[in-house]
Amino acid sequence: MFDALAPTAEKEIIGIRPGEKLHETLLIKEEAKHALELEKYFVIIPDNYDTFAKDKFNKYFSTGKKIAPDFTFASDTNQTWLTKDDFLGLVKL
Repeated sequence: MFDALAPTAEKEIIGIRPGEKLHETLLIKEEAKHALELEKYFVIIPDNYDTFAKDKFNKYFSTGKKIAPDFTFASDTNQTWLTKDDFLGLVKL
């Protein structure tokens, strides 16, 4: 998205740095058993949600759908990507 923010800026490609990650895992399989998929995002329900905030999470059970217990969501398997215009619509310059 560098090109969207600064299309005329000079850039130098230096490659990956030591310790730098290529991909992020945003939902790990251990969280999947407590997660629900909504239209545009996932909600991870705490194990003890009914103890402290039952009313805040109940709405997700009726609108979300359960996901497979071994599901993971990571940047290298993402199927939905922002275009430059989508990205600029989210960022205030």
